[in-house]
This record gives sequence, C-alpha cells and structure tokens, in this order.
Amino acid sequence: MRAPSAGAAAEVAKGDVVPAGGSHQRSVLDLLDEGVIVLDTRGRLLQANDAASLILGFNPETDLVAWGAYREQAGPDSWPAVLRTGHAIRDTPLEVDRPDGTRVALLLSCSPLRDPEGAISGFVQSFRDVTGQADEHRRLAATEDRLREAHEVARLSSWEWAPDTGVVSIFHALSGEKSSPGARATLDELLEATPPEERQGTRDDLEGMVRGESDGSVRRSRREYAAGSAWLETRTRAVRDGDGRLLCVRGTTQDVTEQELSRRETVHARDFFQATLDSLAAHIAVLDDDGEILLTNRAWADFADANGSRPIGLGENYLAACDAAVGDEPATRAAAGLRAILSGSEAEFSMEYPRHSPTVDRWFALRVARFDGHGDARVVVSHEDMTERHRAEDQVAMQAALLDEVDVAVIATDGEGLVTHWNQGAERLHGWTFAEVVGKNAVELVSPPGAGEAEDFSGDLRREGQRRGEFTARRKDGSTFPAFVQGRLMGDGRSRGAIWVLVDISERVASERALVAAGNFMRAIADSMGEGLFTIDTEGRLIYMNDAGADLLGWTSADLLGRVMAPVIHSRLPDGPDLAFADCPIMRARRDRRTVRVDDDVFTHRDGGLIPVAYTASPFETDEGIEGCVVVFKDIAERKAQEERLKLEAGTLAWIGRIRSALAEDRFVLHAQPIVELRTGEVVQHELLLRMREADGELVGPAAFLGVAEEYGLIGDIDRWVIGRGAEIAATGLPVQINLSAHSIGDQSVLSHIERSIEQCGAEPSHIVFEITETAIVADAQAARVFAERLRSIGCRLALDDFGTGYGGFTYLKQLPVDCLKIDIEFVRDLATNLSSRHVVEAVVALARGFKLQTVAEGVEDAGTLELLGELGVDLAQGYHIARPGPLEPRDPPTRGGTTRE
Repeated sequence: MRAPSAGAAAEVAKGDVVPAGGSHQRSVLDLLDEGVIVLDTRGRLLQANDAASLILGFNPETDLVAWGAYREQAGPDSWPAVLRTGHAIRDTPLEVDRPDGTRVALLLSCSPLRDPEGAISGFVQSFRDVTGQADEHRRLAATEDRLREAHEVARLSSWEWAPDTGVVSIFHALSGEKSSPGARATLDELLEATPPEERQGTRDDLEGMVRGESDGSVRRSRREYAAGSAWLETRTRAVRDGDGRLLCVRGTTQDVTEQELSRRETVHARDFFQATLDSLAAHIAVLDDDGEILLTNRAWADFADANGSRPIGLGENYLAACDAAVGDEPATRAAAGLRAILSGSEAEFSMEYPRHSPTVDRWFALRVARFDGHGDARVVVSHEDMTERHRAEDQVAMQAALLDEVDVAVIATDGEGLVTHWNQGAERLHGWTFAEVVGKNAVELVSPPGAGEAEDFSGDLRREGQRRGEFTARRKDGSTFPAFVQGRLMGDGRSRGAIWVLVDISERVASERALVAAGNFMRAIADSMGEGLFTIDTEGRLIYMNDAGADLLGWTSADLLGRVMAPVIHSRLPDGPDLAFADCPIMRARRDRRTVRVDDDVFTHRDGGLIPVAYTASPFETDEGIEGCVVVFKDIAERKAQEERLKLEAGTLAWIGRIRSALAEDRFVLHAQPIVELRTGEVVQHELLLRMREADGELVGPAAFLGVAEEYGLIGDIDRWVIGRGAEIAATGLPVQINLSAHSIGDQSVLSHIERSIEQCGAEPSHIVFEITETAIVADAQAARVFAERLRSIGCRLALDDFGTGYGGFTYLKQLPVDCLKIDIEFVRDLATNLSSRHVVEAVVALARGFKLQTVAEGVEDAGTLELLGELGVDLAQGYHIARPGPLEPRDPPTRGGTTRE
C-alpha cells in the first residue's frame, strides 16, 4: 500500500487522519470481516475499512474523539514495538470500550508497511471481534463448572484407555489435583497411581478385556496415606463396537473409606475431571470472481502449515485447489459452496470438517461470504480452528457417560430447586427417567409426601453452601428407603443451583441394627463376668471395659474410652522399673498376632497403687477388618499372699535345718567389736557378735536366722554355744560382753551352764558382761531379777542394752543389779545434729552417775560424735568409727589395753 503524499500528510496533521489511498485497496479492505486500520509511522490514521467501524462502533475517519480513546487502549503496546523491531505482532487479546458503553473483545495483529526501498513507512492494525467466542467460552465454562461441581461432590476419579494407541486420557486425579481436559498418560503411569497390591490385578483385568474374556470389573483395595487408611473402589467397563471389537476401556475410581470404616456412609462420587474451552483463531483469504486469491493474512499460511499442506498464496486459485483435491469430501463440499456464492445463488455458506493426522485429531469451520461492492473482490473465505471446542464437547459427553457409570444418584437443580440433571444412577434408585423429572421440584421427587426431612436438608444446604446427612427417600412406586445425602451449591448470586448425591443405605442400616443387638448381648455377658475385661484397638486405645474391670482398676469405661491403656494401667514391672510401651505384653500380643498369658504382673490402680494381676491378651480381627486385642485379667493379691506364706514357711523350714546342721557341725563363729574408754582411748572390752558359716563357707549375719531360732526353740542351744565360747575367750584374760536372748533369761539351766563353762575353762567371772534387753525383762520380770542376782553371785556383770527406748528403765535400775547402761544407737547416730538426742544422752549419763553405773554409747560413726560423747561424760563407746567387728578365735585374742581406731 502506497504511503500518503507530503501534502496529504500535512493536511491530516490537524485532525490526525489521512485520507485513504486507491479505491482498489479500499474495496478489498471493505470485503473483509476483519477490521483493518492503516497508520503512518507517527501513528496517524491513513485508512480504516467498514469492518473496523462496525466492530469498534464508530468511524475512525470521522469520530476523532472516539479514535483518540481507541488509540489510548490499542496503540501504545503494539505499533511502537512494530516500528522499532520491524516484526509483526499476531493475535494479541484486547478488550476495547465502544462509544455506546459496550465492550468488545478483539484479537489484534499489527504489521509494518514498507516503501519500495524497504524502509518502514507505516503499519497496519487488523483485528477480529471475538466477543461471541468469549461468550461461548463462558457458556462452556459454566457448563464445565457444573460438571466439575458434580465430580467434586461425587468424589470420583475417571479415565479412558485406548488399547490401539496405548493412550490413557485422565479426567481427574483421585488425589484431588485437577487435570486439563484430554490430559494424556501411559498405562504404566496409570498403574503407578494404583495401590501396589492392586497393580497386577488391574493389569490382568485390562488384558482380559482386550482378549474379550471380560467386559468389566470392580476392585476394592486399601491404601495407606500419611493421614491414615483409605479404601478405593475401581470400576472398569469395556466399550465395544457392533462387531465386539474393543474401542476403549473406561474406568472410575471412588473413595469408599467412610463406608468401609464406619458403615454410616456409602460410596460417594468424587470430583470429575473438567475441561475448559479455548477461543479459536480465524484465517482469511479474499477471492475474485474466478476464485483467485487477492489478499491473505499471516494466519492463512499458518493454517495451511498446521493442516499439513502447502500454503495457497497470492495469485493462486482457491477454487482450483479445492477441485484438485479429488476424493476429499470436505474439499468437494467447499468448492460447491464457493460456486454457489460466486454465482449469486447464495449469500453465505458455512461448514465444519475434520483434518486429522496420525498424531492429532483436528476440526475446522469454513465460512464463505459474498461481497457486492466495487472492485475485483467478490468473496471472503474464513477458516477457523474448532479443535478445542470439539475436544471440550467430547470431554463433556464423556464425563456425562462416566457419570452414568457411577452407582449413585446424582441430581442437579437450578436456583429454584428444579431438576436440570438426573443421571442413570438416579433413574435406577428412584425409578423415574430424566424425561419424567426434568423441570420438577427435586425435594418433592426424592422424599415422601408430607415428610420434612428433605425440605430441612435443602434449607440447610442453601444457608451453609454444602451439607451431608441422612433422611428417608422414596421411589416412584411409593416405597421408601434410608438414604445418605450429600449436597453442594453451584455458581453464585441468587440463582445458585445445587448438586445432590444420594445413596441407598438400607443394607448398612440393617447391619448396624444387627450389630447393635449383638453388641448388647456380648456386653451383657462381659458385664456378668467376675474377671476384668477390656478391648483395645490397633493403637492400644480403649474400646470397651466391663464392670468388673472398672471395679478392679478404679476407672470407669467412660474415663478411659479412647485413651492408650498401656501408659495408664501398665507402665511398671512387678519389681518397680518402668515398662516401655513397645515392651508391653498386651501390645506385643496385638503386634505378633498371638495370645499372650502372663501369670504374675501388676496393673496400676487409679489411686496409683499397684494391683497384682494375671491376664490373657488375645488379638482379634472382625469381618469388617477391625483389629485389636481383648484382655481378660484378675486380681491375684490373695494368691500372691498365699504364695508368700508358703514361701516363708518353706524358707523357715530350710533355716531350721541349716541352724541344726551348723550346731551339729560347729559352724558358728564369733566376731568381736572393741569397746574403748573415752577418757584414755584404750580398748577395755569386746562385744561378741555371732555369725553362722554356711557349708560353702559363706558367713551369714544373725538377723537372717535368730528370728527362726527363737520361734522354733533353737535359740537356747545357740546361747549355750555362745556362752561356752565366750567363757573360753574370757579365760585368756580378755574382757567380753555376751548377748543373751529373752528365752535364756527365763531358763534356769542356762545359769548352770554359765557356772559350768566358767569353772571348766577357768575364766575370771568379772571379765564377762552379759547384756540383756528391756524386751527380755518385760517378758518375765521375776525371772529376769532371779537371773540377774544369780549372775551377780557368780561374779559376772550385767549390762542393760538399748537403754532409753523403753518406758520402765527407772524401775529396772531399782530392781536389778545392773552394772552398765548401753545407750541406744538411735540417740547416738544424730547426736551432733539433733538437740533432743543430746538431751536424752545427758539424762542417761546423769542417771547412771546417780546409780554409780557405767555408760556405753553404741554406733559411733564419726570423730565429731566421739568427741561430743566425751564432752557429755559418756564412759565407753563402740562403733564403726572406732573399729568394725572382726573374726575372733579363742586361741588368738586381741591384745588387751591397746588403742583401737582401725
């Protein structure tokens, strides 16, 4: 196109509009449905065709105000870049406001104009009105939104596998991620999304359909996620042609977790995959009366390339090209339509036709319009790519087909609650066909007359946006059934429609009633048991506990329901250490799937006390797959006490034999602990302490056997042995102190044994001090007095042991010929820190001095106590700080008079 002359440019500078060029060019432009505007390098208008005025709603050459507004919206982002780079800009989406207030959607292209020398002399803006396509897109999107809502409410995953190509079309991912319409995958990728344990089975099902062995399958499997377990149901169906040849396999996968776990909800359709529709671009050619191409745009060549053919360019004959495509039915129809337009018998012609390749299927729309203006141009041919619209329509059709495969009722209503969609599942469940229910009130159809449950559900749905629940539904024949219903509103504004999904739960309700009856029966049996019983789930949480268990543990079933039992009642071992959760025998029984019997363990009572128990833990698994463990236990405190009594009796009998053997085999030995005089620090005496040597040489202290000896009459023989050995030691010149039992104090024969032993070994009687306790005196005060007086007559001395702990000490001092008071270790141990103990010691010392008696402090453990005893006036002391008891043989006694601190 020729640039305007300098004069013309100067004239237009005032109004920013330059008159158009030759009439031939103007006639051609006016033939186009596409708006064309020609501008110079400064952006001033040179020419605009009629289509531009029609699309923009004003004449750019005369309405300068509207033209300025258009330039503000369409100019700054297009023509400067074209002038700067020399490259065209194609199909840029743009929305422009018309002077009448409406808004038009455009696809804008901008190309440079060059003079004969190749310099840029201006540029051309061309644009198409795609407002209708945008409206169509919105309508398709609205339809898709409704299907998307239905998919989401139904909670479905769907796919289609074509065996011939191996391609899987996925319409929705069960994970909730939405795929684009026509999303493709391989069979291996599909199987990868299947639970591992179901993959081979699913592959076998598909191969069986290919071989004609099967027309479908239903598989249900369990799948583990981070948040817990889920159950999936996959349905496949073979689609075959009239000859039985497999065309494709359609599959849906539903999440049926709630139905499997709680039996309160049944299969819901999950989200369907949705698709969106894209706007299609047009490709234009202008022909003369003979069909020769006068003008093309860039999209025309792109169209030919995408169609796999050589571009038909300027100067070539479009009609001849159609005639040359022999056997091409769309080309033949296009040629016939074009001739009808050229002959004037038709004003307009349109058709749609496919153009498929081995890798992709495509569809196009052809529109031919006649131009009766001046010039050579007579016909405008427009080709538009309709592939995306066809694909979107196929997706919608396929989704509708898949929706009919779901074994639930899916019902869509408009804002007034009137039925707009009624799938085959609804037809099977309620009995009405879609033709019978379309446009009718959904609530009145699905609920019995006069029942308000469905009406309440619908009201809640309108207020909350989504709702789930149960109510009584009806069929066409008037029968009713319990239904689980889930609903969700669609769209926005006051005209919001809704999607309802209904499932017949008659079987589940009947099962639940039977289960409740069986549960009540078993609960009655369990509550009548004397043993405690409780059941736990796989995580160790309490499911049920009977009355006996609650009584034994101090907890009610309601207190512990849902809590992990092991930390509450079984966190310790019988001997005290903590018990780890993983080591709990009850949890081990569930984990190893075997019965565990424990005869001696402890449970923790609610008050913190330990209950000795025996129990049996047995794992169980129900038909529904529920797993857990049942524990039956009983309190064995009485049994434990009986066992302890028997054990004690057996131990006592064993000790009797061991004591007798030690006496017979002379295996008793004496140890001696020095007693020092605090004033001089010299050892003045030794207290003889008894030990028993076992047959294997081990020494046993007196606390282990003296109690048995006293109870079973063996203490007298032991006392006689000690008296005899003590006399032998005293005969060596070593003063000793001998402890006597209460039994011996009342036995006159013991006095004779003392006299005889002293006489036989020639011991000095004054070197022997006999210690008796207040307990021995209390047992028989008269015998104790006789015993003490007889010892005095023999020449032995008497010490009152553990003085200060009884209540009759003063009386004994008055009645008995006592020589020494031994201060109980209780008052010596904390003498340095306890003022009360110090007062007692001071009182005993003062009392002893009043009766002219010696005092001995037992249990001196440190130097500070020893020093304090001296300060308080205590005469003698013994204890670990001075010396520990050690072995002492009659033939090798310690040296008398030495100072002992070892």
